[in-house]
Amino acid sequence: MTNCYVLQVLTGKEELYLEHVKHFPNLTCKLILPRRELTIKRKGKLLKVIKPVFPSYIFWETEDPDPNTREMLRKLPGFGRFIKNETGELIALRDGDRMIISSLTVDGEVARKSQVVFDTNKRVKVLNGPLKGNEGSIVKVDKRKHRVTVEIKLYDKRFKIDLEYEEVEQA
Repeated sequence: MTNCYVLQVLTGKEELYLEHVKHFPNLTCKLILPRRELTIKRKGKLLKVIKPVFPSYIFWETEDPDPNTREMLRKLPGFGRFIKNETGELIALRDGDRMIISSLTVDGEVARKSQVVFDTNKRVKVLNGPLKGNEGSIVKVDKRKHRVTVEIKLYDKRFKIDLEYEEVEQA
């Protein structure tokens, strides 16, 4: 059975860390960097940018977190630490946490816009996209920027994440 572990790297250097991994063909492991596409305004122009969903965190899927692979990952530039429990052992993501990561990366590693409608009570109903199933986690809606803030809990740590939405007409 495949488990998912978390490693922390330098914030803003996640992509660079993954590039370093590619230079080691004998390092056969699947690393996942969930990212999100956002539209931002800079100097009056709208730009699409892709940013990590969880800055500085990379997810490592493996059946066996063998010591050799761990040591190779540790030696790469930008490595911070593995997320461990109180006794210093690597801890795998719980199934619920893995489902959150899967829902965000359902269309690949980049979370695109979700399609939503607002009901008569101004509640959000997600039709499709990475927000589907996470309606209960929405803590804020910014209609001007077309973003929602979702609170997600991983490893008992809370993350607030902004994701874009597209409002569609209800049929």
